[in-house]
Amino acid sequence: MTLNAGTLSSYFNLSTNNKVIVANGTEIPILGYGVKQLQPPLPPLLLNNVLHAPHIIKNLVSVRKFTSDNNVSVEFDRFGFIIKDMQTGKPLMRRNSLGELYPLLPMHQTEAVAPQALTTVSASTWHNRLGHPGPTIFSVLRNNNFISCRSVSNKFCHSCQLGKHKKSTIFFIYFFYMLSI
Repeated sequence: MTLNAGTLSSYFNLSTNNKVIVANGTEIPILGYGVKQLQPPLPPLLLNNVLHAPHIIKNLVSVRKFTSDNNVSVEFDRFGFIIKDMQTGKPLMRRNSLGELYPLLPMHQTEAVAPQALTTVSASTWHNRLGHPGPTIFSVLRNNNFISCRSVSNKFCHSCQLGKHKKSTIFFIYFFYMLSI
Protein backbone atom coordinates (compact mmCIF):
# COMPACT_ATOMS: atom_id res chain seq x y z
CA MET A 1 0.00 0.00 0.00
CA THR A 2 1.15 3.50 -0.75
CA LEU A 3 -0.14 6.92 0.13
CA ASN A 4 1.25 8.47 -3.07
CA ALA A 5 -0.14 7.27 -6.42
CA GLY A 6 2.60 9.25 -8.20
CA THR A 7 5.19 6.61 -7.26
CA LEU A 8 3.39 3.94 -9.31
CA SER A 9 4.43 3.34 -12.94
CA SER A 10 0.91 2.32 -13.94
CA TYR A 11 -2.33 3.23 -12.17
CA PHE A 12 -5.87 1.87 -12.34
CA ASN A 13 -8.81 3.57 -10.61
CA LEU A 14 -11.18 1.45 -8.60
CA SER A 15 -14.84 2.22 -9.32
CA THR A 16 -16.28 0.64 -6.17
CA ASN A 17 -16.04 1.83 -2.59
CA ASN A 18 -13.05 -0.31 -1.42
CA LYS A 19 -11.54 0.07 2.04
CA VAL A 20 -8.88 -1.55 4.15
CA ILE A 21 -9.03 -1.86 7.94
CA VAL A 22 -5.80 -0.87 9.70
CA ALA A 23 -4.50 -1.99 13.11
CA ASN A 24 -6.54 0.47 15.19
CA GLY A 25 -9.79 -0.59 13.44
CA THR A 26 -10.08 2.49 11.24
CA GLU A 27 -11.27 1.99 7.65
CA ILE A 28 -9.09 3.70 5.03
CA PRO A 29 -10.40 4.12 1.45
CA ILE A 30 -8.57 2.46 -1.46
CA LEU A 31 -8.77 4.65 -4.58
CA GLY A 32 -6.81 2.49 -7.01
CA TYR A 33 -3.82 0.24 -7.56
CA GLY A 34 -0.70 0.04 -9.68
CA VAL A 35 2.82 -1.31 -10.18
CA LYS A 36 6.08 -0.03 -8.72
CA GLN A 37 9.50 -1.12 -9.96
CA LEU A 38 12.44 -0.61 -7.65
CA GLN A 39 14.87 1.80 -9.29
CA PRO A 40 18.68 1.41 -9.56
CA PRO A 41 20.91 0.95 -7.66
CA LEU A 42 18.34 -1.54 -6.34
CA PRO A 43 17.89 -4.83 -8.18
CA PRO A 44 15.02 -4.94 -10.74
CA LEU A 45 12.24 -6.08 -8.42
CA LEU A 46 8.50 -5.38 -8.83
CA LEU A 47 5.78 -4.49 -6.40
CA ASN A 48 2.60 -5.64 -8.17
CA ASN A 49 -0.97 -4.54 -7.34
CA VAL A 50 0.14 -1.83 -4.93
CA LEU A 51 -2.97 -0.33 -3.36
CA HIS A 52 -3.32 3.46 -3.31
CA ALA A 53 -4.57 4.47 0.15
CA PRO A 54 -3.97 8.23 0.53
CA HIS A 55 -4.81 8.25 4.26
CA ILE A 56 -2.31 5.57 5.30
CA ILE A 57 0.58 6.81 7.45
CA LYS A 58 3.38 4.52 6.16
CA ASN A 59 3.78 2.66 2.88
CA LEU A 60 3.44 -1.09 3.52
CA VAL A 61 4.64 -4.16 1.60
CA SER A 62 3.21 -7.66 1.88
CA VAL A 63 6.29 -9.84 2.30
CA ARG A 64 4.37 -12.90 1.08
CA LYS A 65 3.25 -11.17 -2.12
CA PHE A 66 6.68 -9.60 -2.69
CA THR A 67 8.52 -12.93 -2.36
CA SER A 68 6.12 -14.82 -4.65
CA ASP A 69 6.03 -12.07 -7.34
CA ASN A 70 9.83 -11.79 -7.49
CA ASN A 71 10.92 -15.37 -6.70
CA VAL A 72 13.03 -14.17 -3.76
CA SER A 73 13.36 -14.97 -0.07
CA VAL A 74 13.59 -12.47 2.78
CA GLU A 75 15.61 -13.13 5.94
CA PHE A 76 15.07 -10.83 8.93
CA ASP A 77 17.47 -10.23 11.79
CA ARG A 78 17.70 -7.64 14.54
CA PHE A 79 19.78 -5.33 12.34
CA GLY A 80 17.57 -5.44 9.24
CA PHE A 81 16.87 -7.85 6.43
CA ILE A 82 18.40 -9.38 3.32
CA ILE A 83 16.66 -10.31 0.06
CA LYS A 84 18.05 -13.36 -1.77
CA ASP A 85 17.35 -14.90 -5.16
CA MET A 86 15.44 -18.16 -4.61
CA GLN A 87 17.19 -20.08 -7.39
CA THR A 88 20.81 -19.14 -6.66
CA GLY A 89 20.63 -18.08 -3.00
CA LYS A 90 22.63 -15.01 -4.02
CA PRO A 91 21.99 -11.90 -1.89
CA LEU A 92 20.35 -9.15 -3.96
CA MET A 93 20.16 -6.41 -1.35
CA ARG A 94 20.48 -5.69 2.37
CA ARG A 95 18.63 -3.02 4.37
CA ASN A 96 19.15 -1.90 7.94
CA SER A 97 16.14 -1.59 10.19
CA LEU A 98 15.00 1.91 11.06
CA GLY A 99 13.70 1.89 14.63
CA GLU A 100 10.92 -0.69 14.73
CA LEU A 101 10.51 -0.75 10.93
CA TYR A 102 12.22 -2.59 8.08
CA PRO A 103 12.29 -0.07 5.19
CA LEU A 104 12.51 -1.54 1.69
CA LEU A 105 13.42 1.66 -0.13
CA PRO A 106 16.38 3.78 0.98
CA MET A 107 15.59 7.13 2.58
CA HIS A 108 18.59 8.67 0.80
CA GLN A 109 20.68 7.45 -2.12
CA THR A 110 23.66 6.88 0.20
CA GLU A 111 21.74 4.22 2.12
CA ALA A 112 21.83 1.86 -0.86
CA VAL A 113 25.41 0.87 -0.09
CA ALA A 114 26.36 -1.89 2.34
CA PRO A 115 25.62 -1.05 5.99
CA GLN A 116 28.55 0.46 7.83
CA ALA A 117 27.24 -0.63 11.26
CA LEU A 118 28.16 -4.22 10.41
CA THR A 119 31.81 -3.45 9.72
CA THR A 120 34.16 -6.30 10.62
CA VAL A 121 36.40 -5.71 13.64
CA SER A 122 39.26 -7.74 15.06
CA ALA A 123 38.70 -10.77 17.27
CA SER A 124 40.58 -9.14 20.15
CA THR A 125 38.25 -6.12 20.00
CA TRP A 126 35.21 -8.44 20.21
CA HIS A 127 36.89 -10.36 23.04
CA ASN A 128 37.31 -7.15 25.04
CA ARG A 129 33.82 -5.78 24.22
CA LEU A 130 32.07 -8.99 25.22
CA GLY A 131 33.72 -9.26 28.64
CA HIS A 132 36.51 -11.70 27.75
CA PRO A 133 34.54 -14.82 26.72
CA GLY A 134 36.36 -18.14 26.41
CA PRO A 135 37.12 -19.75 23.03
CA THR A 136 34.01 -21.96 23.11
CA ILE A 137 31.60 -19.05 23.62
CA PHE A 138 33.50 -16.96 21.10
CA SER A 139 33.23 -19.73 18.47
CA VAL A 140 29.47 -20.09 19.06
CA LEU A 141 28.99 -16.33 18.57
CA ARG A 142 31.00 -16.38 15.32
CA ASN A 143 29.36 -19.54 13.94
CA ASN A 144 25.85 -18.14 14.55
CA ASN A 145 26.78 -14.82 12.90
CA PHE A 146 26.20 -12.79 16.06
CA ILE A 147 29.64 -11.26 15.60
CA SER A 148 31.89 -10.88 12.58
CA CYS A 149 35.65 -10.68 12.85
CA ARG A 150 38.62 -10.94 10.53
CA SER A 151 40.40 -13.76 12.34
CA VAL A 152 40.31 -15.81 15.49
CA SER A 153 42.44 -14.26 18.17
CA ASN A 154 45.05 -16.53 19.73
CA LYS A 155 46.70 -13.65 21.51
CA PHE A 156 47.55 -13.78 25.18
CA CYS A 157 44.98 -11.82 27.20
CA HIS A 158 46.47 -10.48 30.42
CA SER A 159 43.04 -9.76 31.95
CA CYS A 160 41.84 -13.33 31.32
CA GLN A 161 44.97 -14.74 32.95
CA LEU A 162 44.56 -12.54 36.02
CA GLY A 163 40.93 -13.57 36.29
CA LYS A 164 41.99 -17.23 36.53
CA HIS A 165 44.31 -16.62 39.48
CA LYS A 166 41.71 -16.83 42.23
CA LYS A 167 44.13 -17.85 44.98
CA SER A 168 46.62 -15.10 44.20
CA THR A 169 43.79 -12.55 44.01
CA ILE A 170 42.47 -13.58 47.44
CA PHE A 171 46.01 -13.52 48.81
CA PHE A 172 46.64 -9.99 47.53
CA ILE A 173 43.31 -8.75 48.88
CA TYR A 174 44.13 -10.27 52.28
CA PHE A 175 47.69 -8.92 52.12
CA PHE A 176 46.55 -5.35 51.33
CA TYR A 177 43.84 -5.60 53.99
CA MET A 178 46.42 -6.59 56.60
CA LEU A 179 48.67 -3.70 55.57
CA SER A 180 45.84 -1.22 56.01
CA ILE A 181 45.16 -2.28 59.63
